[in-house]
Amino acid sequence: MMIRIKISTVCLLLLFGKLTYAQTSSDTIKMVNEFSRVMSFSKQPYVYFTTIIKVNAIPVLQEQDSMSLNGIFYKNQSDVYYSTGQDEVYLQDSFMIQINQKRKSIWISKVDVASKEKLNVLPVSNSQLKEIFSKKYIVNKTKLNDLISMLDFETKQKSGSTAITTNIRLEYLIKDFSPVSMEVNMQIRQPATEELLSALKIENIDDTRLVQTIGATKYLIRSQSINIAFDNINSTKEKAIAMPSWKEVLDYREATHEFIARELYKDYEVTKTF
Repeated sequence: MMIRIKISTVCLLLLFGKLTYAQTSSDTIKMVNEFSRVMSFSKQPYVYFTTIIKVNAIPVLQEQDSMSLNGIFYKNQSDVYYSTGQDEVYLQDSFMIQINQKRKSIWISKVDVASKEKLNVLPVSNSQLKEIFSKKYIVNKTKLNDLISMLDFETKQKSGSTAITTNIRLEYLIKDFSPVSMEVNMQIRQPATEELLSALKIENIDDTRLVQTIGATKYLIRSQSINIAFDNINSTKEKAIAMPSWKEVLDYREATHEFIARELYKDYEVTKTF
């Protein structure tokens, strides 16, 4: 089992002069409510923000394990556009259009308004968040300075000799609950069985960089993190309507229901899934 943290999710920070609150059940609920409030900023009708996304892993096994990406996000009512440089996604009209610059591919699929709306909110309800975080996570709140607070969620799961630790840290502005940064750290330790080592060899992964001997047992130990820094958050209509359009990428021929890549994308492979 290898850890894979996808760029669609979150979170890591340095702590200075911290003031940590003691945790009670009511404190946990309050902190989960704050987490939900911060992360629901993108539910507004008009949203724009930029991100710097940093991904790291120990050890680094492939190119995707250590990289930095600049992201940009627009939301205009139910229409959404976001880009992380190599990848672009248009959720506009009744289409989801995904562009991969590296593979030079364009995927087009149908999506309804209800499905688009679900992509703009937290994947679970606030009541579910409360249940998950209160039962499985140790939650702490830290005031970093007069402007910024941080929420810290940590859980440790153990199944036999396998242990997984997950830590989520969210920094936000105290005055308006706008996100500043979010970081997710995961570490896994599991016995390096022959079956697991064989699977790594099939993937051409050097297991000597992953395996450590603790006591008399060999373990596979791997950690990954993703940090998202938020900036330029804007909730005005004027900013949101400047969203790029998929029509800058594709021409649609009504008579034949075909999508044709425009000049800058003429050598991209276009795949229509409906």
